[in-house]
Amino acid sequence: MKDNIELYRKVDELTNLNTVPKGYYKDFKILDTDVRIFNEGSKRILIYVHGGGFVSGGLNTHSNLCYKLSKELNVCVISIDYKLAPEYKFPYQINEINKVCEEIFKLHSDIVIMGDSAGANLAFSVSTVNRKLKFKEIIMAYPTTQTDYTSKTKFKSVIENSGKTLLTKESLRDYFSLYLKNDKDYKDKRVNLLRNNWLFGLPPVTIITGTHDPLHDEGYALIEKLDRFLVKTRYLDVIDATHGFLTNMLEHKYTNEVIEIAKNVKPSARGELEITSINEEYMKRGQLKVEKLGRGMTWFDTGTHDALIETASFVQTIQKRQGLQICCPEEIAFDKGWINSEQLSNLAQKYMKTDYGKYLKDVAEDVFGEE
Repeated sequence: MKDNIELYRKVDELTNLNTVPKGYYKDFKILDTDVRIFNEGSKRILIYVHGGGFVSGGLNTHSNLCYKLSKELNVCVISIDYKLAPEYKFPYQINEINKVCEEIFKLHSDIVIMGDSAGANLAFSVSTVNRKLKFKEIIMAYPTTQTDYTSKTKFKSVIENSGKTLLTKESLRDYFSLYLKNDKDYKDKRVNLLRNNWLFGLPPVTIITGTHDPLHDEGYALIEKLDRFLVKTRYLDVIDATHGFLTNMLEHKYTNEVIEIAKNVKPSARGELEITSINEEYMKRGQLKVEKLGRGMTWFDTGTHDALIETASFVQTIQKRQGLQICCPEEIAFDKGWINSEQLSNLAQKYMKTDYGKYLKDVAEDVFGEE
């Protein structure tokens, strides 16, 4: 993994695209650390520490989740873009997050800290290392709480659930080898949370696990230890959930049952295997969750030549009458905040001999005019 770390990070970002509209968050720095804030007006603060095995992840990979949390809970979410391993080794991340939290506490007091996976490990460590940070609660989603991911580990879920997602016991060992400097670090209580015996007086802790997650058992083991130290705890165990389900559930996906359902689909009257048949089966089971297309949305089935011509005519009419391009990747990228106005203008230059290039130029000039 070390030799392909940049590729791994790029894949991570591409598979967790930020689809939050520009204008729903703000990016800025606290000290030397980039942060992203959602729902800035709320006085209730949730500090979010993203996962990614200490080596990947960032503001974009977890923006959809942070946005959802801010809307559903009506809280101000501050997502921390801490420096990643292996460029920055343990305990750099803990110290960095600690300093950011100290700055936030200078302005606010009603603060919860939350993290997922490796981020949950870091959030918990910061909470135990600096007791001056009076968090109202610590929320840990599918946390890593120990460091033994060999075949001799006492946690059965590491073996039994390895590979049910991209997370395996081998990849877990890789993550820690990139994060830690030496063998001594593997026993450090700021990494191996189950070795920490300084737990009295912690705020309430909520731990969320998935039954199909390799980290399932160690998450529950931390709950048991916290109970022994009289820490108020809540434990949520999500049936059939795999690692990373909080971010994955934001995407529209079929369950694992879809394979068996698809095997039983019969050709329709027009002789095709229809995706509609699968949706109808989910509807019969009471498991179908869909959204109606809103006003301004038009659906075309382009399975025939006539339908394809009809669709092309519709697109042509909209673009000519309204002066807008349908499915313009460059404009979409700008609207999502993936490129800035200067980059949009540069992209327009490549197509200046076409109407498409002139359209991009007009969009870019309107943008500059607003600034």
